[in-house]
Amino acid sequence: MLILPHQNGLSLRSLPMATLCLALICIGVFFTMQHADDTIVARARQTYEASSLPSIELPRYRAWLAQQSSAQAQETLVRLQRKPKDLFPAIESDPRFREALHDLRVVTPTDIEFERWK
Repeated sequence: MLILPHQNGLSLRSLPMATLCLALICIGVFFTMQHADDTIVARARQTYEASSLPSIELPRYRAWLAQQSSAQAQETLVRLQRKPKDLFPAIESDPRFREALHDLRVVTPTDIEFERWK
């Protein structure tokens, strides 16, 4: 038989202060750190757009998307044709392309642009 503790009411004496304090600290840290993420992502995007990477990766990403048969890939391809500046978030949200990129299957060591891309 399972016996659960039962309490009639919450009093100041029975309030778990340590647990309450830890929960409040965790919530504060979460929202503080979450706010810093937006700044870091914006800075990464600006650095990426200022580099030569978009000129190397955009045509390859378009070719990658053209080979995919999913509707989402085709929508992304159309969006990139209208707004090439959306390349950074598009690549960031495509784990299969990022994996291929990091595994040197997109820009290969024999590619002319490899040294500049690396």
